[in-house]
This record gives sequence, structure tokens and C-alpha cells, in this order.
Amino acid sequence: MDRMIVKKAGMPVKKIFAVRGEEAFRDMESEAVIEAAMKKNSVIATGGGVIKRPGNIKHLKKAGFVVFLRASFETIVRRIKDRDDRPLFDMNNQAGVKKLFRSRLPVYKKSADYTVDTDKSSAVEIAALIIKKAGEEA
Repeated sequence: MDRMIVKKAGMPVKKIFAVRGEEAFRDMESEAVIEAAMKKNSVIATGGGVIKRPGNIKHLKKAGFVVFLRASFETIVRRIKDRDDRPLFDMNNQAGVKKLFRSRLPVYKKSADYTVDTDKSSAVEIAALIIKKAGEEA
């Protein structure tokens, strides 16, 4: 979905946050959820903040089932510490990032139809689990 938003906005996510603010980004994100949820037979990769608006989850659940790709805080830090496209992830404020992580966890768990632990699994293993679950849901 971030790619959809970036294309429509004509600027990277981090710049949207800097220029237009988080609320404007969340508005664009909600529009992208609606657009993506209308597509058939699709995998929708959301950003972590999509859960901030309950309506987003309702749209996603109408489109199919919601998978929470669970990872420990340490794994997430290792995966994205060198990226500069996550505006709310600031390595200089790990306490703030950890607080954000902890505050979102219960909502992720509540919103998910299916949870996959990703700490020790490869992308191929994770995809296989999700494909299996999708077959069960069909």
C-alpha cells in the first residue's frame, strides 16, 4: 500500500509525513485500503499504522482474512534499522519506538484472523503458511 500512496502523492512516505503530516498520510492510507480491498485475489501489504483506524481493518476483513506477521522488537530493529523510509522509526529514540511497538501489539492481535511468527522463519516458509491458511479459508 505504501507504493500506492507514494505514487499518488508523488513523494516518499517520509516526505508526506514531513510536509503534510501524519494525519494526511493516514487519510491517504485509508483511501489506499479501500482501493486495495476492492481488488480480487490479492495480497495487501499494509504499513504498521493501518490499525490506527478501525475502519481500515473492517475494509480489509471484507476483502479476505487479515494476517499479523508477528516479530519481536529486536527482529524488527534488525530488519529496518538501516532503512530511512519509516518516519516513526527513529533509532535515536529506541524507547519511543519500543513504546509504539508495545502499544500496537494488542491491536494487531485483536485485528488478525491469523498470526504467523516470523522471527525464525524465511519468507518462503511464511508464504507457505499463509497459502495453506488461504486454502483453508476458501
